[in-house]
Amino acid sequence: MNDELAVEGAAAPATEGKMNLLAQAVNVFAVPWALFRYIGEHPGWSWIVPALAAFAAVAVRGLSSAPLDAAQAQVEMQRVLATMPEDTARQAASMMGIVSPEAIAVQFIAGSIISLLIAWVACSALLHLLSLTMGNHRPYRALFEATVWAWVPFILRDLVQAAYIFFNGSLISYPGLSAFVAQGTSRSANASNLLFVAASHLDVFLLWNVVLLALAVAGVAGFGKIRSAILPILYWVLVILLAWVWGTLQNALGAGMVG
Repeated sequence: MNDELAVEGAAAPATEGKMNLLAQAVNVFAVPWALFRYIGEHPGWSWIVPALAAFAAVAVRGLSSAPLDAAQAQVEMQRVLATMPEDTARQAASMMGIVSPEAIAVQFIAGSIISLLIAWVACSALLHLLSLTMGNHRPYRALFEATVWAWVPFILRDLVQAAYIFFNGSLISYPGLSAFVAQGTSRSANASNLLFVAASHLDVFLLWNVVLLALAVAGVAGFGKIRSAILPILYWVLVILLAWVWGTLQNALGAGMVG
């Protein structure tokens, strides 16, 4: 009897009337469950709002860190040039323009926007495919829209990090909880350390995102919240494993070139 009521409740209309963009922006913080139920019933184009906000946030983040990134890259390039023959170093020095603050800002912003688009498509596709096996009958675009809204915590993270870099005048060397498990300052050693990679992803914004994604699956597909939480956890486990594999491959290729 209780199961039947739960199914009927999940199949009920999400809201009465239309939820405008302002209400959706408020509800993602106040009552995300209501927002995602509404999206499940009325998928549309509201995802463009958080998407544009995310693009603006990565732009602010990129502009705040570009001068420091450029200075760090120039120091590293000067160190490498010092080990080269004079003629080769003179030719390589002509490439210093690619590590200017402007160039680095453009590269960071463009790369971040592409990464966001890939993440939204990959995450929503995985959630949709897995939810289909569990009985979801909603269209893919509903989960895509909900996924983009669930990325709001990372918009705030970019802005917080930008403020930290601007006011502190230093880059973030150890994101998340990675400082507790870092193996010295060696980037290559840390990149192939699975615990470091996992800890670098883990922060309050990631946990918030997992909660929102679980509510998105529950609201769109009509599943229970506990069962829905399994899907975003699987997604982030895959992301962390892929990041670790990529870092390990880069280290192996770099070692092979040196050898």
